[in-house]
Amino acid sequence: MLYNPPTGSTDPLAPYVGKNLVTGEQGSKVPPRAIEAPQREIVNVLVAAGLTPSATDNAQLLKVFGILSPRLVTNQTLYVRTDGNDANDGLENTSGKAFLTIAAAIAATAKLVATGAITIQLGIAGTYAAPGGVNQPGKKIILRGDPANQASYIVSSAGAPNQQPLAVVACSMAANGITFANTGVVADTVAAINGGSLDLTNCTFTSIGGNGNFHIAAFATGSVTVNSGCIFSSGMGGWLKAGGGVITLAQTTFTFSGAPAWSDAGVRSTTVGVVQTVGTVMFVGSATGLRYAANTNGIINSNGGGANFFPGSTAGTTDNGGQYV
Repeated sequence: MLYNPPTGSTDPLAPYVGKNLVTGEQGSKVPPRAIEAPQREIVNVLVAAGLTPSATDNAQLLKVFGILSPRLVTNQTLYVRTDGNDANDGLENTSGKAFLTIAAAIAATAKLVATGAITIQLGIAGTYAAPGGVNQPGKKIILRGDPANQASYIVSSAGAPNQQPLAVVACSMAANGITFANTGVVADTVAAINGGSLDLTNCTFTSIGGNGNFHIAAFATGSVTVNSGCIFSSGMGGWLKAGGGVITLAQTTFTFSGAPAWSDAGVRSTTVGVVQTVGTVMFVGSATGLRYAANTNGIINSNGGGANFFPGSTAGTTDNGGQYV
């Protein structure tokens, strides 16, 4: 935007002066362009930032700096509520400030330079749309419901072919106190892919019938750690699949509710994937179907648990270089 000098000035940088009644000096004449150009420039900035210019909101330009410029934060919390709005800033747990969707909160993390984890807090009990892909390189994001009431904070999606309801790509994410509901039949429920890492604690996994995929998956150097409080309450192809990634069962107890049925194998490792247990791992409840399957150099390490260690009703299998130890 060019500077517009007073009308009649030959100096392109001439200053404006006010009328002086004592000396009789006339004030500068303001060219229309000097008024119009700054307004149009500001409106263009607002529109580029995704805002709708308002005649009553005098803080819109200030909001732009938060939208377009990275902001340094420490342990920032962003809120999402079922009565929120994605036009909000997510900074308070109220309907007037919280986001409506997890995806909007994740997108907002792109504008944050964080020195610690960024927590996305589900502000009230309810069902939230799963975000799909989470690709925020260098970020550590915590998705939190209520660890003491995970059944009431539901993250749900049908997914799509090759698109899990939650897929962590090239960044770090943790989920705590959430029920993941897979309402489709074409995708795994949660996955870590291409170097992404996912840490699960106090999470319940449900699905509808006919889904031959897996509750938890790790592909292409992705890693998933499954911690305490995790519950598997419906059948799928299986509950764990490592396809070139690593899944670790941390020292804890896992619950299988309602005897879920595996249509593929409860635990599958393929394409040099690894499923491993660390410390003492125990299971409460039962499941039906193949206990495990390891193939194409995939490894399943039960840490000495034996052939009947994983929940299921039929013996596991190995082939094409797969190993079960």
